Amino acid sequence: MKKYYLIAAFILTAAILLFIPGIQARLGIAVAIHSYPYQSTEKGFRALECPEKGATFNQVLESFEQYKSAHHLPESQLRRTFKKNYFDFREWAEYGSHPRWKLEYMK
Repeated sequence: MKKYYLIAAFILTAAILLFIPGIQARLGIAVAIHSYPYQSTEKGFRALECPEKGATFNQVLESFEQYKSAHHLPESQLRRTFKKNYFDFREWAEYGSHPRWKLEYMK
């Protein structure tokens, strides 16, 4: 019976390590710095979100709003220029919860 508890504890620990990005980076099993590039529909605005470096998604949105008002482009929309990787199961929870993934993709 003790053997099954050890196996269950090992599986639970492995699952926790796979789904916590900070621990993944420290263990060297995940990318330590994520970068997410964005572009406007008319391709005049470009921005890069890099959360680990302090460039947040909200800052990208604020910069885009300033760009739209400064260039008188109220119809312009922000698009992400990076694809979802459905094979990376560690990102699945973020795909449904983070607003960056609600933006449309543009090549």
